[in-house]
Amino acid sequence: ATEKQIHYFKYYLHKGLGWYYSHFPTAEYFLSSGALITGEASPGYLPYPDVAKHIRATLPDTKLILVAREPIDRAWSSYKYSYLEPALKSLRAGTSVLPTGKLAPTGRSEAYYREHHVTPFEDLLRIELDLLAACLRPGGPAETAAAQYAWAGAA
Repeated sequence: ATEKQIHYFKYYLHKGLGWYYSHFPTAEYFLSSGALITGEASPGYLPYPDVAKHIRATLPDTKLILVAREPIDRAWSSYKYSYLEPALKSLRAGTSVLPTGKLAPTGRSEAYYREHHVTPFEDLLRIELDLLAACLRPGGPAETAAAQYAWAGAA
C-alpha cells in the first residue's frame, strides 16, 4: 500500500473495494518498480475477529502475515503515533478542549503540554494492562474471540 494503516477491513468496508485498491500503486508503477509483492500494514486489525472474516470473504486467496514486536516497544510506538503526536499537535494548534470545556492555552512549550495536559505513557500502559488482564481472565472476552478466530480460519 502507499500508506500505512488503511484499516479498510475494520472501518471502511462501506467505501467499497475501489476505495481500498486506490491505496495501492497502479499495476504499471508496481511492475516498473521491480516490486514482487505489496501489502497493507494495519496493526489495529488483530483484536477484531470480524476483520479476519471480512478479509477471507472479500479476498479469499490473500495470505496474512502477522509480525509481532516486543510488547513494550510496540506499546510505546502506538502511544506516540496514536496519542502523543496527535495530542501535542492539537494542543499547539489550540483546538484541544480541556475537561473544563475551555480550549487549552496556546504558545506553551511541549514540556508544559506534557506535564499538564497529556496522560503519561506509564499511566496509559497501566490502563491497557488492566484491560488486558480483564480480557484474558477465565471466561473472559478472549475465550469468545478465540472461537471466532478459529471459525474464520485465523487460528
